[in-house]
Amino acid sequence: MSRGNSTSASAAQTGSWAGAATAGDTVTIASNLSSGDPVQEIYTAVSGTPGAFQFHVSTTGGSGAKADQAANLVTSINANSLLVTASNGTNGSLTVTSKVAGAGGNNIGLGVSAHTSFSWGGTFLSQGSGQANLVAFKNLYVNPSETGFCSGTAPTVSWAYNVSTGSSGINTSPILSLDGNKLAFVEDVLGELFSMSYGGSPPKAPSEPQ
Repeated sequence: MSRGNSTSASAAQTGSWAGAATAGDTVTIASNLSSGDPVQEIYTAVSGTPGAFQFHVSTTGGSGAKADQAANLVTSINANSLLVTASNGTNGSLTVTSKVAGAGGNNIGLGVSAHTSFSWGGTFLSQGSGQANLVAFKNLYVNPSETGFCSGTAPTVSWAYNVSTGSSGINTSPILSLDGNKLAFVEDVLGELFSMSYGGSPPKAPSEPQ
């Protein structure tokens, strides 16, 4: 049974094509670029068979080129992205939505190469709301003078998830599995045990242990 907080909303942003792409055009989706745990996804238009993080230049003529180009980019994003999912809109538009609900998704940045016919509705995803209550940190051994074992002056968030249903929380400590790739926790109001895998990015949604 999947768990999630109904008061949380995932950040999203729209984009649109004015026409077909040109080979070499790029569309960027990025997160945490200034931290020790950056993720930068650059999607490149190609005229041949697309590989990872590539999308095919539309060969559809006329007004249909915009919608076809959007569909090609959506397919590539959904096949490759760790940060967002994508869906087709109308007349060459598309929407990307953060895979993890909450305000943290508002930090996912967007960009395009110069002279491309694609444009984003904003430079970041927006409208994400809700606060994570299960957070994993990395880059722990730092200090204000940047002379610690790890780089930087502060720990960075590896991932964050809102795992509650409604207004409940987690007042006891989560428990890690022996291999370090899973954790278990108890939600206060329901008094039920749930587990989640976090070896990937983002982590899989919490569920009742089998």
